[in-house]
Amino acid sequence: MNSVSVKEGIILLHLFMIKSEINISTPSFFAIKGNQFIRFIKVGFSLHVIACLGVWLFISSVQELIVYRDVIIDLRFYVWLFFAWIGFVLPFFSEMDAYGRYQNYKLIKDKLYVLGFDGRLVRPFMYSNCQRFAILIAAIDLNYATEVKDYFLKNGYNWYHILPDTWLKKPLILFEKDFWKRILFTKYYKLQNFYW
Repeated sequence: MNSVSVKEGIILLHLFMIKSEINISTPSFFAIKGNQFIRFIKVGFSLHVIACLGVWLFISSVQELIVYRDVIIDLRFYVWLFFAWIGFVLPFFSEMDAYGRYQNYKLIKDKLYVLGFDGRLVRPFMYSNCQRFAILIAAIDLNYATEVKDYFLKNGYNWYHILPDTWLKKPLILFEKDFWKRILFTKYYKLQNFYW
C-alpha cells in the first residue's frame, strides 16, 4: 500500500508541475490586453500624436469661437470655425488609421514568424511611413529589425520620407472612396502565433 501511495504521490506531483508550467506560460487576460495596448501605442505613435494635436486644435478653436460668438459677420469667426472642424475630425481619422496600422502589424508579425524575413512580405507595406513603422515594430519583436531597415534603405526610404507615395504620385487620390476605405476601414486580423 505504501508503494501505491508513493506512486500516486509522484503522479500527482508530476501533474501539478505540468499544470504549473501551463499557468506560467499562459499570460493573464490583463497582461495580454496591456501588452496589446502598448503595441497599439508603439505602432501608431505618430498618429496618436496627430490625434492629440487635433484635440488641442479643437479646444483652442472653440475657446476663440467663444470670444467671437457675438460677431458672426467677422471673418475670424469663420476661420476659427474651420479650425474647430479640422480639430474635431482629425482625431477620428488618425485613430482609425492607427487601428489599420495595428492590423498591418499583427499580419506581418505572423507572416515574419512563420516564413522568416523576405522582402516580398514587406514590400506591400513600405509605401507609407505609418506602415513602415508598423512593420519595423513587428520586426523588432522578432529580431528582424536590421534586415527590415536595410530593405527600406535599399528601396530608397529614409526617416524623412513621411508622406505616402500614393499622395505624391496621385494627389487627387484623397478624393477617392477606395483610398479611404483601404486606409480607414482595414479589416480586423487575429494573431495566430502570439498573444500580442
